[in-house]
Amino acid sequence: MKMGKPFVSIIIPVYRVSKYIERCLRSVMQQQGDIAMECILVDDCSPDDNMDIVKRLLDGYDGPITFHTICHKQNLGLSAARNTGIKMAQGDYLFFIDSDDYITDDCLQKLTDVVKNKPEVQVVKGNHFGSIGMINVNNIPVEPIDNDTLLSLLYMCEIPVMAWNTLIKRSMIEEWRLSFCQGLLHEDNMWTVQLFRHVDCFQFIPDKTYYYEVNPGSIIEKQKECPSRSLPHRIKIVDELLNSFDSRHFVPYTCYIVFHLIQMLDITDKDIHVAREVLDSVVQLRNRLLRYSIRNGRVILVIYEMLLYMPFRYLIRFRTLRRHYDGINRVVYKMAMLFNGLHEIE
Repeated sequence: MKMGKPFVSIIIPVYRVSKYIERCLRSVMQQQGDIAMECILVDDCSPDDNMDIVKRLLDGYDGPITFHTICHKQNLGLSAARNTGIKMAQGDYLFFIDSDDYITDDCLQKLTDVVKNKPEVQVVKGNHFGSIGMINVNNIPVEPIDNDTLLSLLYMCEIPVMAWNTLIKRSMIEEWRLSFCQGLLHEDNMWTVQLFRHVDCFQFIPDKTYYYEVNPGSIIEKQKECPSRSLPHRIKIVDELLNSFDSRHFVPYTCYIVFHLIQMLDITDKDIHVAREVLDSVVQLRNRLLRYSIRNGRVILVIYEMLLYMPFRYLIRFRTLRRHYDGINRVVYKMAMLFNGLHEIE
């Protein structure tokens, strides 16, 4: 029996996942708990038999979840599919699943229990199984945290940026008119920063509620064959991060941008075929960040940003240093915050 107005809207973009979509969809159908849910499947004009599999599963389903299927007339990409799902959603909360992944049977029960018991919480994120964005649960409080704490953790890469496995209050997205940037790879980097800037109360639960699967046919995996193709997208993201610089969290935000620039410079160092204009754009972004730190008297950050320049850039290439980069990042953060505190006292 259907439960009326949905409490949660599950949004699943569907494109070239015929090997995985049944597992994903069945994991939704098997959700435990007395939760009113709808599931919106957005077919992004997939050329395979995805939707035939979906139709077969839905024809045989007689459970409490209401399913909707929407078909794009042309392939518009993951961001556009998610945006379509957001527009169609009627639930109080949104939850994104990538269609080559799947969720635990108690995923939504655990996440919704948080907002039911603590209605002030706007966003809940669970832990996950898989090799990407691994979370050190010891570094994240399990009690609700405020915006300052949330953003500091995000910028220090303690909280993964992926949009999936996150329960989000829909009214907040509507109020701030948030959407995914269409046509952009690594779109979650921009989406999550924009979203978290408006979150007053966030909670992380250490329970693993989501299975991330490596799909060899995914855009991210194919991109590894030619990483330089992602550079224009990465440039756009860092450019936007600089244009909307979070001065209130100057130190962790700078560390966050440095992290992205190191990845970009790694690509330019390894691929001799990177176009000159693309390389120039990366260099300009690096120089903009340095000038900003110099103008604001951030001595420790200026020293740290030397890792983005030759010959110091060679240091970060050593495996020992790269393996401990997160630790180096945290040390720089603590030193910069301490130095900034002493400067303010003076």
